[in-house]
Amino acid sequence: MEPAIDVIRRLGGTCRTRDLREVGHSPKSIAASVASGSVERARIGHFVDPALDERIKRAVRVGGRIACVSAATAHGLRVLDPPSALHVSVGAHDSRFRRASDGRGRIRPSLAASIALHWDERGPAGDALPPIATVLEQVIDCLPPVAALCVIDSARESLPWSEVPPRLDDASFDAMLGRLSRRGFAIASRSSTLSQAVGETIARERLRQAGIAAKPQAALPGGYFADLLIGERLVVECEGYSAHGDEQSFERDRERKAFLRACGYLVLDFSHRQIVADWPSVLSTIHLVMRRGQHRA
Repeated sequence: MEPAIDVIRRLGGTCRTRDLREVGHSPKSIAASVASGSVERARIGHFVDPALDERIKRAVRVGGRIACVSAATAHGLRVLDPPSALHVSVGAHDSRFRRASDGRGRIRPSLAASIALHWDERGPAGDALPPIATVLEQVIDCLPPVAALCVIDSARESLPWSEVPPRLDDASFDAMLGRLSRRGFAIASRSSTLSQAVGETIARERLRQAGIAAKPQAALPGGYFADLLIGERLVVECEGYSAHGDEQSFERDRERKAFLRACGYLVLDFSHRQIVADWPSVLSTIHLVMRRGQHRA
């Protein structure tokens, strides 16, 4: 008889009582698996792999599957704002949702501020953590465009100097585009494989909205790259607080910027906070430089 945990993992991290009964488990053997800790009962008739991310298990306890931006964070994708509510995909006609904490007491969807339900005609069947393409489609429908772009860029990240493959390859991305609405297609088609931070995505999109073309990860002399390059000479750097977490990184960054300035580039550094929370100030600085023509060769 296949061990209960192997059944659960084969079915994507969660299963129902009937799945275990089909391979020969009795109520007694299921109870023994739960008692031993090898499997976890999420709610009545539903079991999960104990090793799953707690957010994923909470969604199963509610009565669905983790979805949208909550699933994006569980996949390790970058998000603009960590979700305050747990996003859960449920069937279009489902009801009697349970508490995410223990899967027991009922909750009323209209009163559960900590739960954001995504009603799906297909229902929540499938892996406990949905595929990235499915998550991105939910994100595009749910989040503001710039927040959705941050997640899409993270999934597609494929940098010239990196051998790490993207989480979502081009073929899967193209297939996803074919399933999107016109609005969704317009958002996703503005994504880039060349962003490595939320700040870079936001700056690129807001510059586009301002009518300014910015090239991401543009190749520069010395084998360097610009986060964003405007014209031929204006380098815009989007600095996170952890970008120079050690002395060597700090020194390499000083060397790089000194070299670029010696080559005639103008380098503007903006922090993540400035880009996200004080964009008018960032844009006015860039406009000032461009009015002087310093972005041109």
